[in-house]
Order: sequence, then structure tokens, then C-alpha cells
Amino acid sequence: GVDFPDALAAGAAAGHLDGSLLLTEPTVLLGSTAAEIVRLAPTRIVLIGGEDRISREVAAQIAALVPAAVTERIAGSDRYETSRLIATRFFTGAVAAYIATGDAFPDALVASSLGGAQGRPVLLVNGAATRLDPPTLTALKS
Repeated sequence: GVDFPDALAAGAAAGHLDGSLLLTEPTVLLGSTAAEIVRLAPTRIVLIGGEDRISREVAAQIAALVPAAVTERIAGSDRYETSRLIATRFFTGAVAAYIATGDAFPDALVASSLGGAQGRPVLLVNGAATRLDPPTLTALKS
């Protein structure tokens, strides 16, 4: 809930899977988020981002709220890799993808909504680059 990239890439996956996207602080589980997790009683929880985004302690608190849920973490070395990991994990067989800059949120915000509704991943890229990087090309091909 502190920075936008992971949430925007994950938003499309949450919409695609009829899931919920909940935000929290990196080192403090917000009470409203904890209450919503309990209310939803999910069978699967996916933490997006590394321990700098959701600390090990917050992850343990989340897991303790619904002990029967399977909890996994998807985290790349940066926002771009995380978006690729989300795409390859949850969008196998997608016929299209949205590509948006990972440096600002407006374009990715729109793409995330569309991606969730249409079953298409959002891949974040360096908007200043003159071409797509090889890992993004590989993700698109897969």
C-alpha cells in the first residue's frame, strides 16, 4: 500500500481470478486489512513483493488469520520482474497483455482494470527504454 507497481500488476490478476486486492503497510498489518482477510476467509493468499514490501512479520500475521489458507509470495528482483512473474503465474494462455511504464501509475492503473476484466496481464516496463528487454519478450512469448 506504500508504492504502486506491485499492486497494479497484481490488480489484473486479482480481477482475473475473482479475488480481492488488499493493501497494507510493509511492517504493520493494517487492522482494516486484517478484518477483511478474516471476513473473506480465503483458501489462497498471494503476497506480492519482497520482504521490503510485506515484511516476514506481517506475512506471518496474515497467515495466522486464516491458517488453512495456502500462502505464497511472488517477488522479483524489481517491479518489472515481479510483473513478469505475476503474468506467467496467473495468465497462462492469455491472448494479449497490457504493457505500461513501471515509473508512473496512471497508465498501469487503467491497464490493471482492463486486464482484470479481460483476463490479460499487465507487464511493467521501463518507459524510457527504446525497446523491450529480453525477459519481457520471453514473458510475452510464453
